[in-house]
This record gives sequence, structure tokens and C-alpha cells, in this order.
Amino acid sequence: MMWVYILFLLVQIIGYPIVGFRLITGIIKKDKVKIRNSLKWSLFLIVFSGLVFEKIPGSKYFWYPFEVITSKSYTKKLSTGQN
Repeated sequence: MMWVYILFLLVQIIGYPIVGFRLITGIIKKDKVKIRNSLKWSLFLIVFSGLVFEKIPGSKYFWYPFEVITSKSYTKKLSTGQN
């Protein structure tokens, strides 16, 4: 399950510089469509970061399926270990 956290972290590490670069180039070139799209993506990344780091209310529901899968895998390991 650790790979999920690493994947989410990589999305943020790679996403923010790309969106920031596109936003700056859109501002320099005065391209309103590019600026608008960059702002939408930055809003998406901010909400995504809030969900990943559990800073937004209701983000526990985002992680609930992962916790259920993890708890079942631990239970399965415990039950198979005790013959």
C-alpha cells in the first residue's frame, strides 16, 4: 500500500512545477485560455493535496477504501500464520 502514497506524492511533486510553469508562460504571453486552464489545474492540485494530507474536511472518506483493503490484508496474514 506504500506505493499508493508514493504515487500520490510524485503526482504533487511533478504537478506543481508544471502547472506553475504553464501559468507563468500564460501570463507572459497574455494567453487567457492557458491561464484559465492552469488555474483549474492548480485548484485541482490544491484539493488533491488536501485530500492526500487529510487537511480538507471529509478526506477520511477518501482514504477509507485503502484502509479497508490494508486491514483485510493484515487480518489475512494473521489468520494464515496461526494454524
